[in-house]
Formats: sequence, structure tokens, C-alpha cells
Amino acid sequence: MPLPIDEKWLYEPTELTQSSTPFLVIMMGLSGSGKSTASGMIAHEFQAAWVCADVVRKRLYGLRPEQSSKAAGLNIYSPAAHKKTFTQMGSLAHTLLESGYSVILDSAALRAIDRRQFIDIAKKLKTTCAIVYCKAQESTINKRLCNRLKKPGAASEATVDIMKQQLDWLEEPCSIDAPLLISLNTDHLFWQDELKRQLEHHGI
Repeated sequence: MPLPIDEKWLYEPTELTQSSTPFLVIMMGLSGSGKSTASGMIAHEFQAAWVCADVVRKRLYGLRPEQSSKAAGLNIYSPAAHKKTFTQMGSLAHTLLESGYSVILDSAALRAIDRRQFIDIAKKLKTTCAIVYCKAQESTINKRLCNRLKKPGAASEATVDIMKQQLDWLEEPCSIDAPLLISLNTDHLFWQDELKRQLEHHGI
């Protein structure tokens, strides 16, 4: 059965599995905190659709994921672009979940309003939902971001300076988020095992 969306919107278009009980995982955390690594693990473990903000944002502006927005002379990180990106991510998630595909929404989701938008979709569709809040030491984050920028073709264009700006936007999870929250320290050696255990605890 063909996907209900164009595969170009997915980070890694792979063969996905439909389920009568799909789930939604909302990633959260600063750039370099391990969100995409954790997203990839979940996507492959559960054959879920991986919807990544970096990919969606670039597609909306006519760029391939590996293209540089700076080289193209585009500002794809404005407030308007942010809203456009998160609206599209929500629309994609809704369509996929309705069709029985589990979804990982891989974005910083630092603002409560952005998380609310995604949580409301899960509530509307009566879908199991979890928020995976990725954290790591500042030195680890800095190293990851520097290493990522050395690799050609990375979808993310986040730098250490951007990560520091994100600290001003960060709204920590509140009581509404608490029942859905999985706090994940990706500095820990066996964080993958902890993530699997926590996902199972949340019914995933």
C-alpha cells in the first residue's frame, strides 16, 4: 500500500509498518542533544515514519536536505519559517497516524506551544503519545555539533551559537507534559536500553 504522503518529507524513507495502534513520539531538546540519533533508533526499531524538522523546513523552501540554505541565500529559520515548518510537520503526522503509521517528530520542540500542537493531534486521534526529552553535557553537545558541520550533506545547519540561542527559547516541560515525558541522558553508555524500557512503560 502506498504511503499517504510523499516520501520526500521523511528523513529516511524506508518500508514502514501499519498498525491498528500507531503511536506518536515527540522529540525535544537542544541541537546536539541526541534527538536525531534517538529518532533513528526508534524509527528502525518500530518501522515508524521519521519526520524531521530540518528536512521538512528545507523541502518547504525548495531545497534538498543536503543543500545549504545560506548558500542558496534563503532565511529558513525566521519565525514565519518556524511556524510554517511545525504546521507542515503536524499535518504530516496527522495524515500518517490516521493511516495507521507510527510517527516520530524530530525537532527541538523547545516551546510549549509547539509541543501542545503535536500533543493535540495525538489526543484528537486517541493515539498513544510520548515526549522524549534528550539531554547531554554541554561539552558533548559542542563536540557533536562541530563534528556534524564537518560532514558534507547534513540536513541540520545548527551551530554552537544557534544552540546557545535555543537556551533562551527553552520552556521546560510542565505538569501537562509530565505524564508523557521520557527524560533521556544521551551521555549515558546504555541510553538505548533505557529509552526502550521507557517507551515500553509508556505503552509503545
